[in-house]
Amino acid sequence: MFTATDGNGVVLLVYSVLMTKGLQTIENEVDIQGSKLTTEHGYAAQEIINLMLTGKAHTNVHNGDKVMGEDLVLRGVSK
Repeated sequence: MFTATDGNGVVLLVYSVLMTKGLQTIENEVDIQGSKLTTEHGYAAQEIINLMLTGKAHTNVHNGDKVMGEDLVLRGVSK
């Protein structure tokens, strides 16, 4: 199913990563609670890309965390 031309390999891989990491853990890692992991056109959001590449579902691609104010910390790629 992962390698079949008409299979759903990518979807299965993403589901596997999401379930392995845990949905609650992923929700705690994103900047905006309740945000969706797909865009309005059905593409993977940056959180999924970062999760697949780095193991963290952080919203941004800058180095480390950026404190933008008292209540706002933008989480980026840690390494």
